[in-house]
Amino acid sequence: MQIIYFKVECLFPELLPSSTVTLKEVVLTRENEVTSTFSNLKINSLPFYSFHLVPVGFRKIEHLIKGEPGKHLQFSSGYLQSGEYRVETPNGEKVLGYDALTALWRLADENDEERYLTTNEFISRDFSIIRPIKLVYRNRRDITC
Repeated sequence: MQIIYFKVECLFPELLPSSTVTLKEVVLTRENEVTSTFSNLKINSLPFYSFHLVPVGFRKIEHLIKGEPGKHLQFSSGYLQSGEYRVETPNGEKVLGYDALTALWRLADENDEERYLTTNEFISRDFSIIRPIKLVYRNRRDITC
């Protein structure tokens, strides 16, 4: 399994909507095949992230927005990128590293020993991604969210 994301952001903070934005329907596709869909999505703060589990694949993830999304909002979707993520665990929030090349999550335990989890192990432990903290891009410095 792979994790994909859908992101909503506003490039101009001074133009942020003052009220809740509602998207009637969002459809995520891969090669014109629906991989995930959700409706009546209410967005209270930006940037907004939604993460979904899908079968392994390598084609581009695309999104289709239905409804009046707002003129200053920008949407993006794709596969989870390498970086650090704030994660909800049964024991509270933690920061975990993710390597997109190997699809492994880096988890430090109580003794500061590193363990690696596959995406299936990540899901089976009831972990869920809250938001990215730092994403790693090639040939650019880290971008903190």
